[in-house]
Amino acid sequence: MRSVMATLMATVLIASPGVAFAQPSIPDEVIDKLDDPRTQEAIADALAEMVRAMMTVKIAPIAKAVAKIDPDSESARDARGMDDDTTLGDIAAKGDPDYADDMEDGIRRTTRMSGTMMRQMAKMMPVLVGMAKDMGAQMEDAVERAAQDTERETDRDQDRKTEPAPRED
Repeated sequence: MRSVMATLMATVLIASPGVAFAQPSIPDEVIDKLDDPRTQEAIADALAEMVRAMMTVKIAPIAKAVAKIDPDSESARDARGMDDDTTLGDIAAKGDPDYADDMEDGIRRTTRMSGTMMRQMAKMMPVLVGMAKDMGAQMEDAVERAAQDTERETDRDQDRKTEPAPRED
């Protein structure tokens, strides 16, 4: 459940107007807005509604289609025994009648922490941006080296093909 919550929070925060994670800082007004209880409640309501909607998605047709990829897998066996009306919520709840309420409570708790989380992220942002730039430069170097290695290997292969065969006397 925590991974679902983290994903939903990240989605909302990234999609929020004014939040540009490519920038080296998060605007204070965004953080302040996320500290506002009314904003938190609105975000929690929207997230809870999105999760409720996702939990009604009938998963059986998807699971059965995916099972065709590896028919001998445990997932395929589960899919074959699945009722066509099985929803994502049925699978996620695993029979827990309180699952939906517990998830909504978790969403609300996580949303109340959103301002604090963003403040901490704002502190880390310059370091994260620097790391991303460094990683990008390293990746560019690695791709360039790989391209040069491939070119050298191709040249060597071509040279071998054009060399005359050794003579047998």
